[in-house]
Amino acid sequence: MKMRINLTKEDTLLLKGAAIMAIIFHNFYHKFEGGIVENEFTFHPNSYWEFWESFLHPGFNLFNNFFSFYGHYGVSVFFFVSGYGLAKKYALLDSKVTVTAFMTEKIRKFWLLMVPLLLVCMVGFAAKVFYLREFHDALEHMKVIMVHMFYKITFTSNFISEEEVYWLVGPWWFFSAILQIYLIYWLMINKTSSNLKLFFIAILCVLLQIAVYSIQDDYLSMIRYNFPAWLPIFIIGVMCGRKSTIRIPFWIACFLFFLCFVVDVNVYSWLAGSIFFFFVFLFLSYYILGKSVLLKSIFVWLGGISAYLFVLNGLLRHLSFLVLPPDVPHPAWIICMAGLLHFAYYWPCAISVF
Repeated sequence: MKMRINLTKEDTLLLKGAAIMAIIFHNFYHKFEGGIVENEFTFHPNSYWEFWESFLHPGFNLFNNFFSFYGHYGVSVFFFVSGYGLAKKYALLDSKVTVTAFMTEKIRKFWLLMVPLLLVCMVGFAAKVFYLREFHDALEHMKVIMVHMFYKITFTSNFISEEEVYWLVGPWWFFSAILQIYLIYWLMINKTSSNLKLFFIAILCVLLQIAVYSIQDDYLSMIRYNFPAWLPIFIIGVMCGRKSTIRIPFWIACFLFFLCFVVDVNVYSWLAGSIFFFFVFLFLSYYILGKSVLLKSIFVWLGGISAYLFVLNGLLRHLSFLVLPPDVPHPAWIICMAGLLHFAYYWPCAISVF
């Protein structure tokens, strides 16, 4: 038996459906008291061992901690699928589509997703600020909010500070990072036919992160909000997309699957973790979700609305936290059930809003 990488549109939606589920669970569970802190933008040396210690007490807490610690790797799927899709859609050295036209279209799509929600939130902020503060103080506060809005709309918040990235919690950092990669794709990757050169570029991105961590680890999170952290998995997507079919023997697929769960053991393997962890979702989709007609149809549908779920992620999460505050201790089973309910009501919300 071999796992194939020759993804149809339905296959990519299946992958995105599994990925968005992992991301939503992660963003919910990791906020609760006692949750295992993930290694996403910064590395926490003890988190990996704390996670595995939770296996000594299996149950709801293990479920919560699994998604809290590993769920963020679902983001790597979206970078892979983007690279794979571009390679399938556009021929190498394709000059029919200009960089300007491509980037303008992508920015327009992102604005259609994010600007309406940003405007709604800005109106909410304004109502709250002018109600709670004196007029002059409210105006000063609104100026700050408008600056935040400008950073988000121009996709520049990733270059400023962590506070800017997480203002009005949402996937705003992702939009900026993927746009950077799209630009690099048209300026360089689509002009490079050699897989060896592409592999070298991916290695350079990992080495850059290692160098930044070694010199001044405080700057590593800034690097990981931007293209160096995600270009390697995007390049793998491009390389796979350029092949007609890539078949992976079952034993290698199993090895890659289990390898993913040891990448967090130290900072250097973790920096390449997004490259490997994609195979978990591929393994899951190919051997489990894809074998069940019901599960496959559900996750393909989720993949189709994943962009809307992604955008609503922050807002709906805060609504859930009003019902179950994360800074108050709760039994593990209540947190687990709340996460499942939180995930369930995303679907009708996404459909009704968009």
